[in-house]
Formats: sequence, C-alpha cells, structure tokens
Amino acid sequence: MRAPKFVAVALLALLFVGCGEKPLTEYSDGPGKFKVLFPGSPKVETTTGQNNVHVKVFSVESFSWAYTLNYYDSPIPLPKDPNFTQLAMTKEVEGIYTGLKGQKASQTSVKLQNQYAGLDHSGTVTKPKNLNVRGRIYIVGNRVYNILVMGSADKVKGETATKFLDSFKAEP
Repeated sequence: MRAPKFVAVALLALLFVGCGEKPLTEYSDGPGKFKVLFPGSPKVETTTGQNNVHVKVFSVESFSWAYTLNYYDSPIPLPKDPNFTQLAMTKEVEGIYTGLKGQKASQTSVKLQNQYAGLDHSGTVTKPKNLNVRGRIYIVGNRVYNILVMGSADKVKGETATKFLDSFKAEP
C-alpha cells in the first residue's frame, strides 16, 4: 500500500510546482530592447516572416503550454498616426489567429509604460493543436512585439501568465 500513497504524494508535488514550470526570472535582450519575466530560460531563434522580415523568437515550452515573445522591425517607417497603429495591431492579431487556424474571442486596447499603443487579445487556435491563447501586441517605433501564452484555459488566465504579460518592458 506504500506505492499508491507515494504516487499520490508525487502527483500532489507536481501539482504544486506547476507541472515543471519554473519560477519567473527576468530575461533581457539588448538587441531586442526588452525585458520580460520568463518561466525558465528561453530558446532563441530567428525565422523569416512575411516580406522576408527577420523575426526573433524567444520561447519557453512544454508539451501542454508555451510562453513566447517575438519581435520584428518593419522594413518601412511606420506612421506615427494612432489610427494607423490601431489598424496595424488589429491586422497583426488577425494574422495570429488566421495563421494558427483559430478564432479571436476578445481584443482590448492597452498602453505599455503609459506611452506605447498595444492590444490585449485572447482566443483559441487549432494549430499545432487545440490551445487557448492570451497575448499582447505593442508597436514601439518601427518594432512590433508579440507576447503570447498558449495552453489550457486555466493556464492562460492564471497568475503566472498574467505576470509574464504584465512584466514586458520595452527599452527604446
């Protein structure tokens, strides 16, 4: 009878430590000009986006969730017009859900550091698998930042996800 008791204790221990999720620690990227709290050391890679734009991607992932941040610089100067900025961010959100075969549930305007326009959004995606998504997009000068948490509904609404999203700071 000791084995079932040990298994129960082990499962409870996993539950309390977040199923392998590490504590949030500050990560800063000089070239990316940002700071954020990640649950572990992010994997860093560069991909090519639309119009051959280089996208820098930072991610901490498990089999059931992911915390990601990516950024890219617009190849053309972005107008400083608030209406343009709002439209550009809305199109960015639409692109996320279209690309991941999903559906946006909500979108709200936010400000980063009381000066940079942003959008907070949530929804669901089916690619690469069925996941809930919660994220924020900011435009800082000519740079576009996407910060996302993907996982179960509880994961993306949880305290760690909120701290991750709230911790993002741009360093222009």
